[in-house]
Amino acid sequence: MSTIGAIISHLKGDFKLRQQVGSGVYRQIARREAARPYLVVQQMSGGRRVRHMAAASALAATALQITCWSDDVDVADALADDVRNSLDHRNHEDIGTQPNVVNLKAAFMDPPFDNIVPDDVTGRPIFGVVMPWLFWHAESVPTLS
Repeated sequence: MSTIGAIISHLKGDFKLRQQVGSGVYRQIARREAARPYLVVQQMSGGRRVRHMAAASALAATALQITCWSDDVDVADALADDVRNSLDHRNHEDIGTQPNVVNLKAAFMDPPFDNIVPDDVTGRPIFGVVMPWLFWHAESVPTLS
């Protein structure tokens, strides 16, 4: 089970998002030739994984950042709304596709913020809406043989 894999497979499988970005959901960085709009999912540095080293605590948290990139600021904003709607109210249910399925206990989004970077080729602005998330899920418990 991979939490980031489950979130990515969920976003790729969401009908409304798929209509907007096709298969354009990437881990860490998009392909240089990727058509916009697209999504990039990254694990946040210094993540807030909560684990008890002596025994299972039942819950773990994974901090992810989902960024919506587009050539148009309004499209990036609308895409961010659709990502939020796709992940909102997913408490206590399985999310993702096999083999990356996780049972989310809660999903919290910090306030999003804007980012603007120049296109490598044209120099025109590419607009990003950065969404920091914290996903709480059942902690995996290793089995001893």
